[in-house]
Amino acid sequence: MELVKVSRTDFRFVISNRGSAPATDVNFRIAQDSPDDHLVRNECERKLPFPKLDPGQSFTLIAALH
Repeated sequence: MELVKVSRTDFRFVISNRGSAPATDVNFRIAQDSPDDHLVRNECERKLPFPKLDPGQSFTLIAALH
C-alpha cells in the first residue's frame, strides 16, 4: 500500500499485488482509534473486500486528507 498525490487536493491509497499469485478477498483498514484514519468509509464499504487482485494489478481508495 502507498499513498499517492493525484492532484493538489486529491490523494489515493494504492493497494497493489506485488506477489506471483492472485490475491482474493483483499481487505484494507486503519485502526479505528488511529488519529491517521483517512479512509472514506462509504468507498471502503463499496469496494472492500476486493474480490480478486492478479499479480501486478492494483486498485485505489480515496484518502480524505485535510
